[in-house]
Amino acid sequence: MSHGTAYGAHLLTGGYSRLELNADHAFSITDASSPVSSDCTDAAEFQPAMIVDGKAVPNPLWKGPKPRACIGQRADGSVVMLAVEGYLPLEGRMGVSIDACTELLARYGCVQAMNLSGGSAASLWYDGQYLTASSLSFRPEGRPAPDAFVYGAAD
Repeated sequence: MSHGTAYGAHLLTGGYSRLELNADHAFSITDASSPVSSDCTDAAEFQPAMIVDGKAVPNPLWKGPKPRACIGQRADGSVVMLAVEGYLPLEGRMGVSIDACTELLARYGCVQAMNLSGGSAASLWYDGQYLTASSLSFRPEGRPAPDAFVYGAAD
């Protein structure tokens, strides 16, 4: 969902969660099979949820070190983004587990947090250049993605 318009079908199976941005700019995380809340303006469905309402979500899967992209929100409403390189053994960068990301985001005060993607989609772009390396050695700019989380200063 973007700016109140829904796109595509909901991911109803496989443990997906939905990250909703509500009209008051607060994140909420819910099961993807539940109805979208009435004040939701933007949403995305991924897995796994990492921190919901201030509590770390136990994660029996997703243990291995991999590239990660995660997003979280602190109680004061500030947004925290995490991009971790991985699958780059020649550079000594193999990624991290979801548990390690959860611990880090909790340490930075996140009360809501969710894993978004990994691999070649986990890229951090700032001021006209990539700050992270793609996990695809043959495609350093990463793979095309249908959407992105963009963080910018308010005017």
